[in-house]
Amino acid sequence: MSTLNEKIQNLETLLKESGEKIVAKERCMPTMMIAGMIVPLAVLLVLFFLQPSFVQKKEGKKSIRDGKKIFFYTVGITIMAWLAMYLYTWCKGYSTASMVCSR
Repeated sequence: MSTLNEKIQNLETLLKESGEKIVAKERCMPTMMIAGMIVPLAVLLVLFFLQPSFVQKKEGKKSIRDGKKIFFYTVGITIMAWLAMYLYTWCKGYSTASMVCSR
């Protein structure tokens, strides 16, 4: 038969092992990746609702929004933003990138 101290040690060992398994199940994602997913949507919404003159076309005396221009400007601005974020992360170093983790 085992003593009470041995049973406590066994229980502590089991709890420690199961706690490590729970921590190992955490999923982490770089914050720069999250920002990269948000950029195209944000650019699209800004161009769509603010309607700057470079995404409008003239029809008679009216200026209306042009979906094709909005799409191409969104793609271009997104690529430039992704390049800037990549260069920022590369210059700063990948090891210092902050992470968002969930369980």
